[in-house]
Amino acid sequence: MSKRGTVMLCLGGVVATGSIVVLVLGLTASTGNPSRPVASPIAPSSRPSSSLPARDLPVGQLSDESLNRALRTASPSNLDPQLEKPLLVLATAALLADLTGAGRERFSDYLPGEPLTWIYRDVRVQGAVACRIDDVRVETHLLWAGVSPDGQHLERQTALIRLRYFRQSWRPLRS
Repeated sequence: MSKRGTVMLCLGGVVATGSIVVLVLGLTASTGNPSRPVASPIAPSSRPSSSLPARDLPVGQLSDESLNRALRTASPSNLDPQLEKPLLVLATAALLADLTGAGRERFSDYLPGEPLTWIYRDVRVQGAVACRIDDVRVETHLLWAGVSPDGQHLERQTALIRLRYFRQSWRPLRS
């Protein structure tokens, strides 16, 4: 857990306290076409806003780019961008492996156990930020969307993935 002070921020339907982000108008699942193609899961802020599906906008009127900006405003990174970017790529890969099963073998220490029986589809990261906890640990906060195993379209879901520097590389860490 970070030792930063508590900060309260309200930004376009997003309320954030410290490192926890609550999307006031985005807490309920939205419905829509679950066959939408998967967007790039790695760089949410690099997606052009014109590629966003129309159904993302009514709940809270925030695009993925706006959600990412709000998350980064509420919980700014204290890392050099050259370090933060690959850590967010790693955290995103671990999240996708956990939700979709794809690449799960890469994270056998982080995701031990049997193969998944509940697989999410069309998962994308809507926003991401990483913050240093100490010299060897980083906390990543991810907002994601996807289709649940029972077919429900989910938006603005949160995930916290901690990373640890161990033996010359960063690895996801179960808390």
